[in-house]
Amino acid sequence: MASGLRKSLGAAAFPRPGVAPGSHGHAKRGDERRPARNEHFFDLLAEDVVFEYVITVPGYPRRVAGRHAVAELYRSYGATFVLDRCYDLAVHHDQVTGVVVLEYGSQGRVVATGAAYGNRYISVLSIVDSKVAQWRDYLDPLAVFDAVGWPAVAADSD
Repeated sequence: MASGLRKSLGAAAFPRPGVAPGSHGHAKRGDERRPARNEHFFDLLAEDVVFEYVITVPGYPRRVAGRHAVAELYRSYGATFVLDRCYDLAVHHDQVTGVVVLEYGSQGRVVATGAAYGNRYISVLSIVDSKVAQWRDYLDPLAVFDAVGWPAVAADSD
């Protein structure tokens, strides 16, 4: 069951490439460190980046290490969700420790059905040498299930 859920949701349950504020130019105007318009989201990640999904769904990894592994995880994202916008971005940055906390929301639809999809996120990033070294993610998995459907519940084997 878990592997079936993983295959049906893919990486779409936990949007990064389409949601990450840096990939949509949400950095504040005048911020000389914001990414160039043609810079891809994955270019912002350190080669050995670690993504941790604190709240996750069955069959989805809790930890993914390496930029290429993260890119592979999100390869099928656009086949499940299309995001129309990200909004309400709040950035909390501790320049001494390099920790950045992002609060934001997304709004879009499920590709297969056209059903509405929206979620709220808190992401805690550690920045080292101007690259994301760690990304810890918190979101509402119930919003994912409400949009793409709830997994079948296995009957008890009493």
